[in-house]
Amino acid sequence: MSTNNKNKDKPKDDIEKVQEFIKSIESFYNVFDEYIIRARNILTFLYVDAWDTEVRTARENMCKPTLSFNKIVPMVRAICGEQRENTPAISIRNIDTNADIPPSQIEDLNDFMREVSYASCADVIYQIVFKQMLEGGWGAARVCTKYEKDSFKQKIYIEEIVDAQSAFWD
Repeated sequence: MSTNNKNKDKPKDDIEKVQEFIKSIESFYNVFDEYIIRARNILTFLYVDAWDTEVRTARENMCKPTLSFNKIVPMVRAICGEQRENTPAISIRNIDTNADIPPSQIEDLNDFMREVSYASCADVIYQIVFKQMLEGGWGAARVCTKYEKDSFKQKIYIEEIVDAQSAFWD
C-alpha cells in the first residue's frame, strides 16, 4: 500500500520539476529575448541583406537602386585573423598570497588544463566563440565530461556550441 503512494507521489515531483524548468526558461526569454532578436538582426545585416525589406521594396517600387557593399565582413574576418594569431590559453595562478598552495600543485593544475585544452582542440573553440562574440555580442562553449573507452573514468573536455543563441545563461 505504501509503494502505491510512493509511485503516485513520484510523477507529481517530476511534473513539478518540469514546471520549474518551464518557468526558468520563460524567465530567461523574458530577460534575453530582446538581445537574441538584436543578435539575429545583426547576423542578418552582416551575412544576408543590409536593407530592411520595407525599405528595399519601397526603393524598388520607385525604381531606385538598392546596392549593397559589405565592408563589415572583411573587417570581422581581419579581427578574427588577429585573434587566431593571439589565441588565449587558460592558466592558473595563486592570487591569494595567504594561501599555502605549493607551486608544484599550481603547476600540476596548469599541466592538467593544457592537457584538457589540447585534447579538446580548445584553440579552435576559442576562435569560434570569439567570432560569435564579435558578430552577435556573446559566444558560448561548454565544459563536459565523457567516459573513457571501457572504463568508468571520465575525461574533461571543452566543446563548442555552434549557435550561441541556443545557450541558456543564469
